[in-house]
Amino acid sequence: MKLYCSIALLLCLCALWASAQPAAVPTAEEVQKITAAAPAKPTATPLRPRRLLVFSRSDAVKHTAIPYGAKAVEIMGQKTGAYAAVNSDDLAIFAPERLKDFDAVFFNNGYGFKLDESARRALMEFVESGKGLAGIHAASANFVGWPEGTRLFHAKFKSHPWTPKDEWAVMNEDPTHPLNAAFDGKGFRVKDEIYVFSDFHRHRVRVLLSLDLADERTAKVPHTDTYVPISWLHTVGKGRVFFCSLGHVHDLFWTPAILQHYLDGIQFALGDLKADAEPTPAAREWAFTALLADRTADIRPPLDAL
Repeated sequence: MKLYCSIALLLCLCALWASAQPAAVPTAEEVQKITAAAPAKPTATPLRPRRLLVFSRSDAVKHTAIPYGAKAVEIMGQKTGAYAAVNSDDLAIFAPERLKDFDAVFFNNGYGFKLDESARRALMEFVESGKGLAGIHAASANFVGWPEGTRLFHAKFKSHPWTPKDEWAVMNEDPTHPLNAAFDGKGFRVKDEIYVFSDFHRHRVRVLLSLDLADERTAKVPHTDTYVPISWLHTVGKGRVFFCSLGHVHDLFWTPAILQHYLDGIQFALGDLKADAEPTPAAREWAFTALLADRTADIRPPLDAL
């Protein structure tokens, strides 16, 4: 019993130590790679100067990709002129009088923080009034105990059976959608941590990308979910929401197709890129049938080939 207690204590201490470590900061070389990979221009010309709040706080285990995401979003705004990014981890920024200065909020991979009642109300009113919300990866693990907040992204992180140890097949469910332009109408393979969700309702969002469980290598990973969405958009009141679960591996932040997908999602959330957010339950079946018709070979290129 003492041995078990000692092991449990050691594991707890290791977890606390890991969460307390400072996140890695992109090197000068990595910043150069992010800058080179970032889109050269906005997909849509901003209707007016835009301000994007990039919120990177994490009060749980901190993803080391957080500084990479913050830098990538900042560089994309600077390089394209699509928006001015304001990075913050201060919960006080969710006060109504401070939120009103922004056109959208981008939740950058952080989670575990708690919004008080006034901040919750301010964020909900911000989105419903016609502003925007975007998030990547661990953003879906927030708002525990706040059902209305969970519905902002229409999903809640449950687990990640697929780890970055291999490349996983991704299905392009909506090849002609503006937010999928980066993928040239194709599915692809990606090395990343793939999330599965609870509280996800396919008929309430427009899914852009999902995991291709018809792919042998992808399907052999032990899992219980029959459908795994990766990226989607929808509306909340008058507001616009974009989410992509990719964002664990640092390399993604200097992968051109991923940065283009992020930028297009952000521009949708800001209100500049017009895109259909109407749920399309049949989209998955259509895409699945189209891919099966040409499954004589693996037709998904790696991301760097797009």
